[in-house]
Amino acid sequence: MRVLPVGLFLLAVSLLSSACSVYMAFTLPPPVPTPSVGWSRMEVMERLGEPESSTEKDDGTREDVFSYCQISPADYEDKNARGTGNLLMDFVSVGIWEMFATPSEIGIRCNTTRATVEFDQTDQLTSITVQ
Repeated sequence: MRVLPVGLFLLAVSLLSSACSVYMAFTLPPPVPTPSVGWSRMEVMERLGEPESSTEKDDGTREDVFSYCQISPADYEDKNARGTGNLLMDFVSVGIWEMFATPSEIGIRCNTTRATVEFDQTDQLTSITVQ
């Protein structure tokens, strides 16, 4: 008879734990598409954000360096499996799993990528180098 209150307590604690890793896994944004030749500078900035640096050359062309978070396609495809696994492990471990899963999800969430983009005189993309 004493097992029931303990079981209910453990269930309540596991349900009320923060479950950050579960939320982070299920809400992972899709990968940022790599801009291609012919995109306008505004289209590139919509996808990658403001450039870290922008240099206008003597011939009227421009070189921008962008730094942005990139999600790998494999991590994005596995997000539902990771979220479900994190949820199950939260229940089994009574929330202790969060100490390991949340840092892992933070690491998956942002792989900083740098791209050097060159534009012609009309601000059309002519080349891109992703590092």
